[in-house]
Amino acid sequence: MLYSFDIFDTLITRTTATPKGIFAIMQERLISDETYRDISEYIRYNFFSLRIYAEELSIFFCRRNGDEDTSIKQIYETIGRTGNLSLAEAEQLICLEKEIEYDHVVGATANIAKVRGLLQQGQRVVLISDMYLEAGTIRRLLVKADPLFAEIKIYVSSEYKKGKGSGNLFRIVKQCENVEYSDWIHCGDNLASDIEAARKLGIRTEYCPSEALMDCEVNALKHGEMNSFVQLTLGTAKNARWMHSLTGTAAFGCSVGGAVLFPYVWWVLQQSIANKIKRLYFIARDGYVLKRIADIIIEKLGYDIETHYIYGSRKAWRISSFSESNDDTHRFVEAYDSIKDIGDLANVFQIPVADFKHFLSDPYDKTDTVLTPQVVGALGRRLNGSAAFKQYLWDRHKDKRALTIAYLKQEIDTSDHAFAFVELFGSGLTQECLGAMMQDFYDGINTTFFAHVFWSKDTGKQRYWSFFPNKIEDFGFFIELLCRAPHGQTAGYRMSETGRVVPEIQETEGDILVNQGFDQYMRGVEAFAGRYADLIANTAIRVENLTLFLHLMEYIVQTPDEEMLSFLGDMPYSVSGRDHSIVRFAPRLSCEELRSLFLLRTREPIRTYYQGASLKYSLMRCTEGERKQIEFYQAHHDSWLGRLARWWQQINGNDPAYPYLAYGFPCEALAGRVVLYAAGKMGCELYQKIKRSKTSTVIQWVDQNFEKYREQGLPVSHPDTIGQIEYDQIAIAVLDSDLADVIRSSLTRKGVAREKLIWLDGTYESVCKER
Repeated sequence: MLYSFDIFDTLITRTTATPKGIFAIMQERLISDETYRDISEYIRYNFFSLRIYAEELSIFFCRRNGDEDTSIKQIYETIGRTGNLSLAEAEQLICLEKEIEYDHVVGATANIAKVRGLLQQGQRVVLISDMYLEAGTIRRLLVKADPLFAEIKIYVSSEYKKGKGSGNLFRIVKQCENVEYSDWIHCGDNLASDIEAARKLGIRTEYCPSEALMDCEVNALKHGEMNSFVQLTLGTAKNARWMHSLTGTAAFGCSVGGAVLFPYVWWVLQQSIANKIKRLYFIARDGYVLKRIADIIIEKLGYDIETHYIYGSRKAWRISSFSESNDDTHRFVEAYDSIKDIGDLANVFQIPVADFKHFLSDPYDKTDTVLTPQVVGALGRRLNGSAAFKQYLWDRHKDKRALTIAYLKQEIDTSDHAFAFVELFGSGLTQECLGAMMQDFYDGINTTFFAHVFWSKDTGKQRYWSFFPNKIEDFGFFIELLCRAPHGQTAGYRMSETGRVVPEIQETEGDILVNQGFDQYMRGVEAFAGRYADLIANTAIRVENLTLFLHLMEYIVQTPDEEMLSFLGDMPYSVSGRDHSIVRFAPRLSCEELRSLFLLRTREPIRTYYQGASLKYSLMRCTEGERKQIEFYQAHHDSWLGRLARWWQQINGNDPAYPYLAYGFPCEALAGRVVLYAAGKMGCELYQKIKRSKTSTVIQWVDQNFEKYREQGLPVSHPDTIGQIEYDQIAIAVLDSDLADVIRSSLTRKGVAREKLIWLDGTYESVCKER
């Protein structure tokens, strides 16, 4: 019995995503390496394209002459037809190509094991390849992968001028090996040349597919095929999946989780080395995956950095930091963007609702009252001015604060300043709260690394370093999905029987993640991190390149494939610590939810009908039939059908959350003398509401169509009159977010301070725009 094996992508492969990646590496080398400065710039700066098309043309010429394949020498002779390449330079480039092929070859361990097993059984094995390289060069590549290939016979198309696809190279092997087709098994990865062509001759075959690129990788290559960094990074992910047999969740962890998070962790480590930071504290839960990646890099590259995992959360640290020096209750409230009732607001302060009501006035002391973001902000400011409320918080949480500080002091080595914290994404408020508590035992500056931090600025006690400052929509929310942990949120701390302070963990979300295959996800992340760290150690790849990071994030956010949508959409997403049940990031929408959102909904916030975190992502998960259903509801929303559906909802006791347009507008948030902008239905309702308010007064009412409203008897002026009367705030009374943006931009260009503008931001925004 004769066994034959294809070579490339069966027994060996390259570290690049595609074979063309070798030419991308060559071009960058030709441009940067002084050794090749005498070769013309035309060749050096266009080598990637010239090499690809020269091979195609060379094969065409060979076939015209009766041959079925070309050689590397003939390919470079074709490039030489440009008149820019001497014979000596062509030989120099051939040597460079062979050198780079050798540097970037890796063995396919599973298939090599098959060859070894056959040889140990005494079976005959030969190798067959359609390739422009000669057998000697190919053998050198094979032996690098495994010495067992030193003596195995190689049949290569460039030397015999016959290929597998036509069957002619198989016929040559039959004659040379004196074997019958029926006594022959061929193994390869190409369905046409390795499987179909062999079967036509009567050769038995074994299909050994190589690893295909994932959809997100194919998309990235559209923009970066001639970029060696992109090629090597995607190649690392592809080979990790192949060599470690990663599929499903594990494959996602490798090619998305690993590829996106590795550059951030690498940056943290390089910054730490540059700034002599010796200890990194990765904060739960986002720090779990990041620490595992960091540990792999540190071990592979021998960095002198310690990593530690510290249990903390918004819930555990923010309210525990409340003290005389950190008592701004309004900031605690601002950081939560999904508070919808008094119960949620009480949970922010971690106090019973019954106690909380004592500090509120009508109508906001009602448990079922729906709170707009503006009402929440107004209540936060009111509570911030209440000495009684602050004293209550201090008395209730002082023991919790003491226990939290004891845990921090126990876990964090502050013997010198050579330490930093590692976070992922956020406002920086939780880190400020951490710093406020650490001041009890540490008088230095706290440094925190973020992939992205917003709002906060460096202070005398806090320093923030951001990997990628940006305003990309939903950037932080999606990168957080890649940084889950197999344990729940840190709810607080307790003293153990051994006298150590230990975290109290809410396990529910962690259990769900484990059941969804988190261990497999981590297996993929670690496989990528290990192979990529090896690549860094053995090549000159520059990991600081953000090209692929941006392409992958764009793909995740804007054009995810079905598998990615399912994986991320079903991810538990309870980041605030206030949710009473586990929220999925972007759950599939039911028929009832579609009807409520697109037919019944008028002015209610999205969260009235949608329980996920990303409606945009949930809509991406809709079937074609569901999309047509949405179009139908949108088309009939304002027709008799929509009005009838809402009327039926109302008579059945399901009144909309906002019975009139200005309901819930927080007059408490308006500062005294108010200019009201816009006189439509919303403006008229708000005008009447402010007139009934005890805290603010409309001193001017403006609208572009002021003449129309004056004819209706309304005291409305042109917007250009703003500023003629002293005012404290301008309330924008429109529903449409785009129009509100236009008004804000117009007013700020005229010198109005942005902080004096208030709009019902996000409350009535379009369903397609609101997250």
